[in-house]
Amino acid sequence: MAETAATIDTLVGSYTVAGKPLTWRTFDSTNGMTFVPTGRETVLFQNLNASVRTVVVVSVADPFLRTGNLTDTLSQNQITAFGPIQKTGFLDTGDGKVSLTSTGVDTKYLILQTP
Repeated sequence: MAETAATIDTLVGSYTVAGKPLTWRTFDSTNGMTFVPTGRETVLFQNLNASVRTVVVVSVADPFLRTGNLTDTLSQNQITAFGPIQKTGFLDTGDGKVSLTSTGVDTKYLILQTP
């Protein structure tokens, strides 16, 4: 199955009076998630399940020979953040997107883009 397109929240700039309301979004752990990066995105994951979950920002080979995924293991209610996610090392040249995975249900995510 095709990965699910992730929603990106663009943060407000320094000169905006009101903040940006944020809502945790449900992660599609069956198909995975993708987003088109600008290099200004920070990805946050939250595990709401009593079971431990592993979350991954999938990497690709880059000119610096870096190939390691960004991975964290989350206990219940724990939050982790990765970013900003650069295009180099994470942009899949096949589809032009960054891929995200989670090992189970009850994972939430936010992708925050700096203006």
